[in-house]
Amino acid sequence: MTEASSSAPAPGAAEQATPELVAFRTGGGPTLRLVAADRRRSWMDATTDHFANRCLPLLIANQAGWFVLNSHQLRANWDGGDELSSVEVEYLSGEPPYPAISHFGHGILTWHIPFIFRTSPGWNLLVRGPANWPKDGAVALEGIVESDWSVATFTMNWKLTAAGRPVMFDVDEPVCMLVPQRRGELEAIGPEIRELGADPELERGFRAWSSSRAAFNQDLTVPDSPARRRKWEKHYVQGTTPGGEGASAHQRKLTLREFAEHSAGEGARPADAGAWNQAGPARMVRDSYPRKVDALAVSDTDDGLVVYDQAHEMVHHLNASASMIFDLCDGTRGAEAIAQILADEYSLAAPPHDETLAGLAELSDRKLISFEAPDNTAS
Repeated sequence: MTEASSSAPAPGAAEQATPELVAFRTGGGPTLRLVAADRRRSWMDATTDHFANRCLPLLIANQAGWFVLNSHQLRANWDGGDELSSVEVEYLSGEPPYPAISHFGHGILTWHIPFIFRTSPGWNLLVRGPANWPKDGAVALEGIVESDWSVATFTMNWKLTAAGRPVMFDVDEPVCMLVPQRRGELEAIGPEIRELGADPELERGFRAWSSSRAAFNQDLTVPDSPARRRKWEKHYVQGTTPGGEGASAHQRKLTLREFAEHSAGEGARPADAGAWNQAGPARMVRDSYPRKVDALAVSDTDDGLVVYDQAHEMVHHLNASASMIFDLCDGTRGAEAIAQILADEYSLAAPPHDETLAGLAELSDRKLISFEAPDNTAS
């Protein structure tokens, strides 16, 4: 619920307009989990001062789809040949059925995906490797499936690129990323090339940005300069131009829904729903009192709050509902009380328990709040 996620509508609103992505289990194969793609990448976190996490386009691309997670740890080794036997697959954990085999030869490692995916009419499914997830010795192959009518499963394939170099795939490592695409949309676009001077307003903005960037980079060479203290320009992240004009629909984060689980005779529920009554991290969130962490600079915007985390040098944009949750994190109330306040504010029929838990977990993941045990000694 942080960084420009939209305010949640009342339950049931605009349900008919929601595009569908349904995964039908075919049975008999390995259990591969489906989850919304994660924002984080280990190589980005490992960059100096985590500087790669300042690149908002990278972070948005990281989240733009759903992951299919590997179920077994395995090691694949290609001898450079074209035969099926040229790829040796060694399983290091788990029992059969195993998810990946040499099926096509030519150094290709194949996962049989145990689902038939169905999208809304007119929607395809781009099946690709996880975005910005480099892997030494292997590259993910991509395909586009007309998933609104096909009755067949598909495979996910990785091409091994170096003979004699073993490649590891771990448990819960994403091996596939699913990205719905509206069919025909790309073909409807009429691309053009024009001179920058054809759009005077754009040219003025570009010149201002170019001048601002050059001055900032020059200032970085000066010890203890404002640029040195700031470390990087934040115009794009904040959705503003150097002149202060703000974008009307800027996104700083994607919040994809998790797959909802349908059991025979039951309605839909998110795969991780019911967290309100579960143990583990959700239990900790539910039974503790959230409090804002120190070293946060908070400013109001027209649609919520901008929170600058000075300790981690991260900027977060909170929409109206996320801002309310954040404001209520003062260490005096738990998640259930926060959910009730949200229900009153938005005139909801019932407190949004799961949404509140998800919002608190997200604020905690962004290191904006911590959790304290409630004071049970108060009368």
